[in-house]
Amino acid sequence: MSAAAWGGLVVVCGLLSVVFVEVVRRAALRRAVMDIPNERSSHAVPVPRGGGLGMIAAVAVVWALAAWASSDVRAPWLAVGAALVAAVSAFDDVRTLRAGPRFAVQAAAAGLVAWATGGWVWLAVPGAGPVALGAAGVVLAVVWTVGLTNAYNFMDGIDGIASGQAVVAGVAWAGAGLWLGVPAVAFVGACVAAAALGFLVHNRPPARVFMGDVGSATLGFVLAALPLVAGARVAPALAARLPLFALLAVWPFVYDAAATFAQRLARRENVLAP
Repeated sequence: MSAAAWGGLVVVCGLLSVVFVEVVRRAALRRAVMDIPNERSSHAVPVPRGGGLGMIAAVAVVWALAAWASSDVRAPWLAVGAALVAAVSAFDDVRTLRAGPRFAVQAAAAGLVAWATGGWVWLAVPGAGPVALGAAGVVLAVVWTVGLTNAYNFMDGIDGIASGQAVVAGVAWAGAGLWLGVPAVAFVGACVAAAALGFLVHNRPPARVFMGDVGSATLGFVLAALPLVAGARVAPALAARLPLFALLAVWPFVYDAAATFAQRLARRENVLAP
């Protein structure tokens, strides 16, 4: 397909997100799937949650169409992993799950992508160049993916914050994918940015719908997995630099979540509390 056709699909993804999120919002209102304000809340009235399902569905539909049209944008293990995370997170939005089952599914999805891509195969070390990580790279990839999945979910507490970060990170990966010559990463990154922008139509302050775990956790998973997909398809010298780029693309969320975790640990508080 031409560049214009790819760009058109990205625009369609954004428009579908606007429509799908509204459909999910109305369904949540009918089924009383609401986020009730509590002592931690920044909203004063109940707000429908789970709207991220519409955003993720828009990416899935457009990505499936693109993959049917061109093998260049196929990344099957990323799609399967994201579907697993989305499914368990959607269930958690409707019926609260304990942390154990959620972590188990997230770890399985992360392990699937790490196994398929080889994990963090290379790491740039100043003065030493690309260093092969071996089996440790697979373990680090799983920790990174599960960690960012939950950090993204943890940070989704202010209108527009998670979707705004997704726009920035999605654009970053779209540009990186084009520069690296990895169409799957470029296209998925662009779709994530477009779908998040579509969600922002409904989530800008004051939000008419919340993303829910299905949106935030799945976004975190995809943004964590994209550098693994890219690293498996480029030369070691480039792959070795991707961990740092991946970190910087979502740095505000990583820093804030890590700092909060460290502070709670130092105070002997519950580090897993919302």
